[in-house]
Amino acid sequence: MDALHVQVPGGTVVAVPSVHNSLPHAERVNALARGGTFGAVAVELPPPLVPEVVRWLRDLGIHEGSPLPCMLGLLSKPGTGVRALPGGAGNIKEKPASSCSALYLSPTDSIVEAIRSAVELGLPVFGVDAAHAGWRKPDAKSLMLPDPHLWATMEGYAGTYAAAAAGQRDPVVDAPREAAMVAGLLNCVHQHGDTLFVCGLAHWLPVLEGLGAGAGRERSEIRNAPISTSRVIVHPAEAAGYLDSFPLVAAEWASVRVPAGRGGAAVSVDVRALFLRLLRKFYSEYFTKVDSGLDARSQDLSALPGFEALIAAECTLRQRRAPDLALVSSAVAGQVVSRPMARALTEELMRLDWASPKSRHPAVRGLPVMEPCDGAESGYYRLVGKNGREIGPRFHIGRHGREGVPGLNWDWEDAPRKSELRSAGYYSNWLPIDVVCMALALKSADVALAAKPKRRSEPFSGSMRDGLDIRATIRSHSRGEDRIYIRDRAGSATSKSPKPAERSVDEGILPYVWIFTASDPPGAEWSVFSDAIENLRPWFQYSITAGTLLKAGSSAVMGLSYEEKSIDRRLSRHGHCCTRGRVFGSVQFYPNMFTVRQAARWVESRGRCPACSPWIDGVKRHYRDCHDIALENEPWDVTLLLMGLPFARRSMNVIVPDHYQVPARVRREAAARGVELRVLPHSAFPREWLQTASTHVMLETLARDPVTDAPIYPEHAEAVLGEPKTANRHLVPEWWLNYGEE
Repeated sequence: MDALHVQVPGGTVVAVPSVHNSLPHAERVNALARGGTFGAVAVELPPPLVPEVVRWLRDLGIHEGSPLPCMLGLLSKPGTGVRALPGGAGNIKEKPASSCSALYLSPTDSIVEAIRSAVELGLPVFGVDAAHAGWRKPDAKSLMLPDPHLWATMEGYAGTYAAAAAGQRDPVVDAPREAAMVAGLLNCVHQHGDTLFVCGLAHWLPVLEGLGAGAGRERSEIRNAPISTSRVIVHPAEAAGYLDSFPLVAAEWASVRVPAGRGGAAVSVDVRALFLRLLRKFYSEYFTKVDSGLDARSQDLSALPGFEALIAAECTLRQRRAPDLALVSSAVAGQVVSRPMARALTEELMRLDWASPKSRHPAVRGLPVMEPCDGAESGYYRLVGKNGREIGPRFHIGRHGREGVPGLNWDWEDAPRKSELRSAGYYSNWLPIDVVCMALALKSADVALAAKPKRRSEPFSGSMRDGLDIRATIRSHSRGEDRIYIRDRAGSATSKSPKPAERSVDEGILPYVWIFTASDPPGAEWSVFSDAIENLRPWFQYSITAGTLLKAGSSAVMGLSYEEKSIDRRLSRHGHCCTRGRVFGSVQFYPNMFTVRQAARWVESRGRCPACSPWIDGVKRHYRDCHDIALENEPWDVTLLLMGLPFARRSMNVIVPDHYQVPARVRREAAARGVELRVLPHSAFPREWLQTASTHVMLETLARDPVTDAPIYPEHAEAVLGEPKTANRHLVPEWWLNYGEE
């Protein structure tokens, strides 16, 4: 049988170690449930959560043969379901205050299939996890394993990749969870006999070892707090990444799945055949349409061989049976085919009878929609009610398995009307802070130029100082002098530095790096500030600019910061998300712009900024591939300093704490690139400027100005933050504030 059987006292554990949201594992669970004689089902979920899932499935009519709406979710609120674990519990990582746990009821997920089958069979189902005892960061990496669709048996798949998956565990968080699973399974088998157990592949080997040792009998010592949950509809843009390869797979599974209460032969879905059938249908409809787009479609027709070759090569490279939605979207977004065809193909791939607040089913109708926050930091979500209003504060969730499809260009007809939302989903730093940052950048250039020493030569008197001055020595000997001259840069400063308005807009100013603390702050994370190339496109003066930039990446990165974030609940009470970041260091590639037009003009005229993915992993990959700088294992301050070097012309200003020493690794890289590091101490700048610049206040704006695309802040922002949005403008020359607006 294609599952793992483990004999324990009282019966057998029949395990299905799974990749989350992988249909082959859900198919195997369904086959075992229909063909086996189990006394109970156990799953990798917290014990208090499972009854909530079972209750909702019964409300949906699953026990009567009703289909599972796609896609629903359960949110557990912060601070609920926390366990007191025996031994070592003090080492558990705490969950951030703004975090929620999310369980998506994906039909293609093996854990959901196990609970669904238990409900259909009338079997008791138990959660044996201790998931809420610890918390992974939202950006925790997951291992990309080969596609389970390529394997004939899931037992063979588990035997081949369980060790690799286990290597991605977080021992501090996962070890107590696995101890709880072992204890729960032993008790479950002792009380109910043979048990079907479904867990993530990464946990299987530690659980197997625990079962073999017969450990974990202290199950009764694990206390479970009550859990508070909310039922939600998962927005299709988020749900699409949790339905195996693409949404139609879930629809196909719904049409062939046999309820667990019935017998019969095993069923399976051939995702490759399904994708090819979908593609043929799309070709037939798209290329036979008669309208004004015939010229574009004729070009798409000639591009099809390249498009299909790219998809086939990517499938081979990623070891996939069929392409997933993210792969196809990234291929068409790479301008292999036209934008109309890209949108049409995405629309076809997203075609599904999605769960909606407009549903007639009483257990679904009127539920809030959980959707990603457009323009927010990675992993942040909001709940939107049927009237289009946000419900409660923003939150983020820990991830496992697949993530959502990035950059999905698709609109959901049943989404709450966006015109009724109080906020536009676009985040902008508070304008007075940006103005101070610009003033500090200009001031740093002035300080660097004023402090730049004159170079002079002096006769050698016992110290080599800045090295031998060969030219002066040769001239000395030509005059008949027997002297050696050395260089000395410690001379007097230049008498006058040019005013900012007399200099080029970026000479000696950008890029710059600011280090506000020399310590290694715990809990800090990376923030990437960028403008999407597609958003800049309407403001470019030359049409070729966008195409050139898109070949390099999807966004123009304005800067990065290493900061510690928190929610500012003063504005949140008015229904607007506001995050406050304490900045420990930052790098800036182009000035703090106030409109998209200004950003577009800067990027088009100078272009000296990374063009890549707007996430920290994408930025680091860009530096490795394009600039031969590996940043993966560098400290945060070294990372910031190295990031600025490839985009500096001759010099780069670095503002650091007094007595801070620039690491030798950075100095070597700067020398190799011919970049002079102008290291400036904090004491050379106004303290209040540094305090303001070391803060980020990211506000969700109400809208964008239709003419300039400047942010329109919430009406309560000035009162809550204690200053008008025009504050600090006197610190910066007017031509800087109006750059690009002529």
